[in-house]
Amino acid sequence: MMWAQAAPSQQLGASFGAAPLLATALVVTAAVVGVLLWWWRQRAGRSAATAATCGKCGYIVSGLPTFTCPECGSDLRVVGIVPVREAREPVRWPRARLAAMLGAWTAGCAVLYAVVWAGSRASAPGSLAGQWDLGVVDGHWWPYRGRWEHSVEFRPRSDLYRRAIVTEERRGAFTGWRSNPAGADGTVVAPGALEGWELTVRMERMDGTFAALAVDPRNNLAWRVTEGPATGQAGPGPAHATAVWGWMVGSGVMAPSPAVQTEAGALADLLEEAAKAQAAAPLAGTVGRLERIAVKQRNEALDRGRDYAFATTQGAATNDVRPAVAIERVGVPVCGVVWVGGAWWIWRRRKSRS
Repeated sequence: MMWAQAAPSQQLGASFGAAPLLATALVVTAAVVGVLLWWWRQRAGRSAATAATCGKCGYIVSGLPTFTCPECGSDLRVVGIVPVREAREPVRWPRARLAAMLGAWTAGCAVLYAVVWAGSRASAPGSLAGQWDLGVVDGHWWPYRGRWEHSVEFRPRSDLYRRAIVTEERRGAFTGWRSNPAGADGTVVAPGALEGWELTVRMERMDGTFAALAVDPRNNLAWRVTEGPATGQAGPGPAHATAVWGWMVGSGVMAPSPAVQTEAGALADLLEEAAKAQAAAPLAGTVGRLERIAVKQRNEALDRGRDYAFATTQGAATNDVRPAVAIERVGVPVCGVVWVGGAWWIWRRRKSRS
């Protein structure tokens, strides 16, 4: 399966506001009512009369005082009386009416595509578009898969290791954007949509080698060492400041510096906050959910008059979300077939009535 990268601010499809939605509803309603009124007038405008005819020669015998056919002399009681409906006068469709019918049908198919098949995503949870998505199939039933990878890099003040990188990787599947409205930018993923979720802390030591600590956010922040001298060690969690500091010391950061303990505490706080799986408020100059959380913690420390544990932070985010088959590739031919079938029926109806 191929992945298509989506920027954090990307909107998939489009949604209508109140005014365009109301205008579209009025136009479609007027077109449907006009077509139905015209059809009803054609059906009820000219009723065909029923006549009684001779069963032998077909002469109209309605109102005769006797049972003898005046045309052929047959006894109507023997040959029978046959009711016959008079033929209706042909109804001719002017070209303007045919064009109007085809135009109304085209407009109806366009609305059908927009409402049922078009890819869409609500622009704001509180807007009208958030209450009624264009693209019912896409919003409620179309299968999607996603992979969200956000990371933030820290430069330590202690200078006892080169850097620490915290990465959050999530994988999931969901049905319809309505079930996971923030899935495109990876801000938050519905718990039911998650198939995999892991937090990883990688520390680059002064000699250029790495040590890694994997944390399970769905299992009490249970941790295990996956790279470095202490590989194989594990703990039931949570990965609090003492556990992270112990991993750092066991991975080669041996100097008894209080700054390392402070940095371990900041990393543990980030892991704990990231495990809450909630949306992080947008912050200018940040990329991805993890960097938003880290910058928020840094700002809170500065507001309290304390130095932040790390010198710099830098975030990155990759959000790859797409369906197995783009909905437009299915919706366009489906609506095209519907339009061709309806247009052909209208044309044939006009020919038969002419």
